[in-house]
Amino acid sequence: MATLIGFGTAYLAANYNHPHTFGLSEHAQLVLDQHDLYAEWTVYLGAIGVVVQLLSQFLFKGKRWSVVVAALILTGSAYAVSMAGHYGAQLVHIEGVGPQGKFLEEHHH
Repeated sequence: MATLIGFGTAYLAANYNHPHTFGLSEHAQLVLDQHDLYAEWTVYLGAIGVVVQLLSQFLFKGKRWSVVVAALILTGSAYAVSMAGHYGAQLVHIEGVGPQGKFLEEHHH
């Protein structure tokens, strides 16, 4: 269940809660591209991890090798989310994206 919740929240964060930017410097855009790449890998590996985890539990009945495969895939997802966080922090604290709304699109209703 925790794997499914982790995948769900990663999917929502990557696809619905991500602010849109404008006017970034070339370097800040490169950092944002890296952040987005790792966010995508987090979601992809999380989805694969959910499927492998379910197969491990229900089809392979928790055989050691299937648990190891699931753990390796989910470890990859954990690495990807940590790198996405690293680049996100760099965007905020070094490139200045976000604080006081700098470089973020505003949506008026």
